[in-house]
Amino acid sequence: VLVTAVPKEGMQATIELAEKAGVEPLEAEIEATAMINAAMGADICHLDDAQVLVHIGERSTSVAVIDAGELREMRVIHIGALTHEVPGASTPADVEIGEDGSEVAAVAMSAVRTIHPIDAVYVCGMELPGLVGDTILDTPVYLLDCFDEDGGQPADGYGQLVVAYGSALRQLGGGVLSPSLRREELRYSGTWERVEYPLCVAAMLLFFVLFFSWFILGNEQKHLNENVA
Repeated sequence: VLVTAVPKEGMQATIELAEKAGVEPLEAEIEATAMINAAMGADICHLDDAQVLVHIGERSTSVAVIDAGELREMRVIHIGALTHEVPGASTPADVEIGEDGSEVAAVAMSAVRTIHPIDAVYVCGMELPGLVGDTILDTPVYLLDCFDEDGGQPADGYGQLVVAYGSALRQLGGGVLSPSLRREELRYSGTWERVEYPLCVAAMLLFFVLFFSWFILGNEQKHLNENVA
């Protein structure tokens, strides 16, 4: 079961800001799903192997485990490329953001379980020196390159464009994941959803009242019939 949570207050503020700028938001996608769509579009996920996809953000790192071409696990670690720059920010006690940044991906892979062997780790997002080209738990690390050789991407630093590519791919009808958070879903619930639970409870209470009334009346009728007889 893949569960995605987005703070609605923050999303509402972002939508209102976009509307003031004259932009009508249609859909919100988290970085991890766009990364997965980009990886699927790049044809790096196959039926006989497994991959770990890592998106390194400023304050968090998203990790997705792809096994046999399907999403098996997704998690978010509250540690990113710029976490050390935030005063008072806390990181796991056994993790430091070193110069090579490999600790981030190592923590991300610590609980990975797959049926097929993991053949590669693909990273995107913010660049961490020394991460791409290194190995993590004896697994090679590559940059998640979803672009054609002459696709117009810059020579360096296009790892941060992977999420934009995955989002655009979804809008064009591609990708395998399609989570969305539309404006009407920002409300706590719709009108019917707000009364659905109370109506169900009221219906159950009414059923029990009618059942016991029928049972009591049945006993009274039986008693009267016996007396008349």
